[in-house]
Amino acid sequence: MGPTAIYGDFTPQTVAGRAFTVFYVLVGLGIVVALMTQVAGHVVAAHTAARDRKQGETGPTARPAAG
Repeated sequence: MGPTAIYGDFTPQTVAGRAFTVFYVLVGLGIVVALMTQVAGHVVAAHTAARDRKQGETGPTARPAAG
């Protein structure tokens, strides 16, 4: 049985090729998840810092406006 190609897509035919593909996909997904986790962490940290700055300006310990 030759390589199965539908619209130019090839599938691994050997056990070693399939094992490598599974490993490759799992590593790739892990990298994508790690990247998304880092991005989400930075977004949450920025949001938290902005919220803390805003609460610091209007919170109960804010200094009265000079005037």
